[in-house]
Amino acid sequence: MPDCTFSKDSAMMDITPVENMFILEYMRGAPGEYVKVYLCGLMQCYSPALSSHDIEKATGLCAEDIYDAFCYWQNLGLVRITNNDPLKVEYRNCKRIQLSAEPSLQPCRYTELIERLSAVMSGRVLSMNELRKVYDWAEVFGFEQDTIVLLADYCVNNRKKGAKVSINYMDTVAKAWADSGVNTVEQAMRQIEEYEELNSGAAKLLKRWRAGRRPTEDELKMYAVWTREWGFDDNAIFAAAAVTTGASRPSFDYLNAVLLSYKEEGITDEESIAEHRRDKDMRAEMARLTFKRAHIKRSPTFDERELIGSWVDEMNIPREMVLLAAEYSIGAAKPFLMIKKLIEEWHKAGVKTVKAARAHHEEAQSQQRPPVKTSHAKYNYPQRKYTAEELAHIAVSLADEETDEERI
Repeated sequence: MPDCTFSKDSAMMDITPVENMFILEYMRGAPGEYVKVYLCGLMQCYSPALSSHDIEKATGLCAEDIYDAFCYWQNLGLVRITNNDPLKVEYRNCKRIQLSAEPSLQPCRYTELIERLSAVMSGRVLSMNELRKVYDWAEVFGFEQDTIVLLADYCVNNRKKGAKVSINYMDTVAKAWADSGVNTVEQAMRQIEEYEELNSGAAKLLKRWRAGRRPTEDELKMYAVWTREWGFDDNAIFAAAAVTTGASRPSFDYLNAVLLSYKEEGITDEESIAEHRRDKDMRAEMARLTFKRAHIKRSPTFDERELIGSWVDEMNIPREMVLLAAEYSIGAAKPFLMIKKLIEEWHKAGVKTVKAARAHHEEAQSQQRPPVKTSHAKYNYPQRKYTAEELAHIAVSLADEETDEERI
């Protein structure tokens, strides 16, 4: 049987029927360039003599843009791409799609949604893969269409890229909302408010640390644990952040460890944290003064600071007594152990004042002095006293004896 076709010129004089359902349900929400591609492709279905180059010429689009357009229509179920190179497209009947029982084959119900998203995103045309994610938000996450529009508006207005915000970022936010049980606009609004509170607090921390970036999702989750589970408010967290000032690289992990220690001690409000910090600073200063008074060149360790603090706070040893013990330890082989020994002795003896401590120390020193050595009894002969004349006579006699010896 011969293969017969109309000539290419006949297409100009022919007609291309367009379903009213396409015009009423699909066309209004579609980008104008994509409508051109759909109509030209439909014309090619009725006039096979036309080539892809004719479509490019008629639409003024390149091959890549034409492919994106067909991907858009494929995502709506109106066409099916059967081959990519060369590009082959199979058109489907709009009425059949509308009457189909399968939700995925009824994309016209999202026409209004796509139109609203396009308006929110400054006329941006979503690709096939991007639209697939949008449909997942509705069909998998169960979002209302108003919720999806709110999601897009929130992401566009809270990212520097604006309307060019990544669909992957929007999908991340959508998943976070879904994990929190968000479906309706009201639930989404509450989620946004809570997120903004977390983001604001976390951002202030980063600004305090001079980190020029936004908080990560993991950091926001950590901040949420601090505020929602551990009971810290923003002011308490900022008060605790003062601990990280001396760190070379302050971080959320470091602050998390600090807050965990406070939580375990039952310290969760700003005032308690500030008081705890003052006590800690006083202990550190007392330890520094003690080491300085004892002429110890190194810095006190954490355990040594805590021990000195316990003498003052728990054993009620006056600070002046601790410094006195430090003075007494100067020159000792192990001065800190000497200080510790004196404090324990004074505490055991009930010594409460510096005066009493001095007296106790002097008494202990006197008991440790060695006894004065005396001559043995058998050498203690009675001593004879000589007059000046007797001493002179003895000297003369000794001189004569020396002269006699020389003569001999």
